[in-house]
Amino acid sequence: MNVFAALLAREARYNPDGTFDVLGAGIFAVGVPTLPAAIRLTLVLRAQLDPDEANRLHHLRLRLLDEGDSDVMPAMTVPVILRQGTAPRHYLNIVTDVIAPFPRAGNFRFQVAVDDEAIPFIHLTVTHQPQLEAGESNS
Repeated sequence: MNVFAALLAREARYNPDGTFDVLGAGIFAVGVPTLPAAIRLTLVLRAQLDPDEANRLHHLRLRLLDEGDSDVMPAMTVPVILRQGTAPRHYLNIVTDVIAPFPRAGNFRFQVAVDDEAIPFIHLTVTHQPQLEAGESNS
């Protein structure tokens, strides 16, 4: 399996035909009025797999790391079954919601792996912006 695209968004919806709809894609920084903060984000992945990888259980593992490589939240594991398609190579879109706890402002990274194959980090900067109203974010 080759995970070749990943992004954070405000919201995404997976459709029965395998496509997805995304709102607020490409988040790389979030301002919050208070810290610590729990921020709801959606992770969208696009993967390519070979036919022998279809119709069996795979595991998506998500970690959130701080600047010192410490886990900020417990690792999250999501089971995924990839269904057989009709082409020699099959494409899969994975959409999963995350409520990520941020104890302080700083630079953070999401580490995503499918079946222990890690993709490059997805970076997110969290800033404290007290002028924002509660419940509002500048993402």
